[in-house]
Amino acid sequence: HIEPPRIGNGYNYEAIEVGRCLRAGKLESGTMPLDETLAVIKTLDTVREEIGLKYPMDV
Repeated sequence: HIEPPRIGNGYNYEAIEVGRCLRAGKLESGTMPLDETLAVIKTLDTVREEIGLKYPMDV
């Protein structure tokens, strides 16, 4: 079993990608375009609703 080094909690990779896109003049990443992001959010919201998972910030 090989465990690759892990830096941070994952958001650092997002920040690096944002910087890369901005330097390239892009408003959207080809790695995770907006439509895919929204599809993931919708799926997770559906699952949360189906299993009754609520977070404190949910109204």
